[in-house]
Amino acid sequence: MNKLQKGALVTITTSYNEDFGYSYNTDILTYIKEDNENYYFMVKEIEEEIRVKKTYVLSMEPAEIFMREKELKLISFKDCKKIKISNSRLTRDKSYTNEVLFLVSENKTHFQFTTVKKSYFVILRKDDRDITYLNLELQEYIRGSQNPFEKYPQLKNIWFDRKRAISFIERFNNSESSGKIFLIVLDKEVIGITGYYLTGNEQQVGIGCHGVVPSSQKEGYGHSGFILMVELLLQAEKNVAFMQEFVPFDKSDLKIYWENVGFKNIDETAKYYEEMPTVKCFKLIKTLKETEKQ
Repeated sequence: MNKLQKGALVTITTSYNEDFGYSYNTDILTYIKEDNENYYFMVKEIEEEIRVKKTYVLSMEPAEIFMREKELKLISFKDCKKIKISNSRLTRDKSYTNEVLFLVSENKTHFQFTTVKKSYFVILRKDDRDITYLNLELQEYIRGSQNPFEKYPQLKNIWFDRKRAISFIERFNNSESSGKIFLIVLDKEVIGITGYYLTGNEQQVGIGCHGVVPSSQKEGYGHSGFILMVELLLQAEKNVAFMQEFVPFDKSDLKIYWENVGFKNIDETAKYYEEMPTVKCFKLIKTLKETEKQ
């Protein structure tokens, strides 16, 4: 093995780890130093130095984490395979277990993926993992066709207050330029709905309705569907740079959800808005792309 430079990123395969009783197989480690008997690494996630006996190390390979947000934005999530990692015996992979991952590339031993929550790529070995390939996609709702809440009654269970979503469909069917609606489909089963409407401001659109059925919540499907919807939006509406959402004052959990997706509250206090004149709301804005400075 060539001599490693301090700071090099590696993955190791071991038989045992003396310090903690389990291996750091496939973790991305930062090489620090070595002596006659041991390798010393830094584990980024816990900011802690570990020692591994050389006799326990079966193999060591280069690994990379790419912190390149601009390159990531060039990837079409729509064209990526979606996977979930489950039942991994590697306890340190819990941060990725059952999360929807966007698979960028793979070979016989490694995956290169990114997630809806992170803006960089991760390379991960395939050892000791159960992989599920997901067919997660959007299907456009055709204006004037059967109301999706009638055709797919499970969608009615997404919201406690269903009137806003259903009325949005009705307004959508009665308008010629109100945006688009998509069904979120997982392995040919409709599990959710998402969409956007035009606001009259060519740089800004609003979220029409968005959500997944209760049985599919907290799995990353809604967030993944949102990302795919934004991609289609930006292809159809070239001038759009911002998205708005109105969250009722008493729905603090919903406000937190959208803030985790990247929206920012632009009002210090809830107000009444023309879009929702009878409900006091927070107005949230998400930047979808940078605009040219005036």
